[in-house]
Amino acid sequence: MVMVALSPCEPVGIDVECISDRVVKVRSKFVNDSESDNISATDETDLTLAWTAKEAMYKLAGVPGASLRDDFTIRSMVFTKAGDTHSLWAHSTATGERQDIEICSLIDREEKQVTTIALFFHSISERSDRDYIYSPEE
Repeated sequence: MVMVALSPCEPVGIDVECISDRVVKVRSKFVNDSESDNISATDETDLTLAWTAKEAMYKLAGVPGASLRDDFTIRSMVFTKAGDTHSLWAHSTATGERQDIEICSLIDREEKQVTTIALFFHSISERSDRDYIYSPEE
């Protein structure tokens, strides 16, 4: 599979991964202590979602040698009503300063894959998708 993301205004990062059990084996390499309560230790889909988010952030930051575990943190994962589209809010310290990142992921359960796009955002007021995002508690 080939995926391309273009933006005339901002850099983007993208990642596509097949859902598999290999992410369970390497969880400690990309899930940090502040995320471990919110990211399943055994659910392959949740872990693949987190993995693609970290990979997309790594590509977005463009800092060779940055650590998926230590330089990128997923702050929250919000599920849409469809259940297979996820919005994640994260931050990166890979460039030496904190940068907030907006991430959108789509889970294709038939194809067993996750596609994720990451973009920098500059302020909460720029988030226009709050109308259709809800938390699982609602």
